[in-house]
Amino acid sequence: MGPSIGGKFSYCLVPAFSKPNSSGKLNFGNAAVVSGPGTVTTPLYSRNGEVFYYLNLEAVSVGNNRIEFESSLANSSGKGNIIIDSGVQLSILPIDVYSKLESAIAKTIKLPRAKDPNEVSKLCYKTTSDKVDVPVITTHFSGANVLLYSSNTFFRVADDVVCFAFVPSQTRVVFGNLAQQNMLVGYDLQKNTVSFLWIAQNSD
Repeated sequence: MGPSIGGKFSYCLVPAFSKPNSSGKLNFGNAAVVSGPGTVTTPLYSRNGEVFYYLNLEAVSVGNNRIEFESSLANSSGKGNIIIDSGVQLSILPIDVYSKLESAIAKTIKLPRAKDPNEVSKLCYKTTSDKVDVPVITTHFSGANVLLYSSNTFFRVADDVVCFAFVPSQTRVVFGNLAQQNMLVGYDLQKNTVSFLWIAQNSD
């Protein structure tokens, strides 16, 4: 299918808890080109024998606090250190990077801590509000700073509990679909790039 669409496809993921009649969009070929004001583009990498697409994550910032992506995790160094995956809900970081990010986030949130009833997320808070007052998180990919708002970084796991949408791992690193929702994500497999564009004014 690749040659017939010029190696281009894009998608838009609606928020995880949208109304039942909400739907995402998948485009191919020229209709899949993501461009215009606000678009940021980063190189796309692949590895022999793997089906995943990789990006290069240089750092993550919480407000003005920049956390460099320096990890002892095998295969997380060099170019192409994080998988971009629309089929994985949560974003996954090496334990050493995640620990710094969690600490930076926890210092900014003035809510009572809670436990994830599903025992997946490490950082959760007790609240019934649909919005969590958290700073913008910036993922610094090579040549592209992608802003993540509360709808990208926290999700509801119970009526009165929200959890951080990043988790630690000793085996893999992933930029998941919660982090990608509410934006156009366009792939160009000829230029080996991925582009991001927010589709609407963020209301967080």
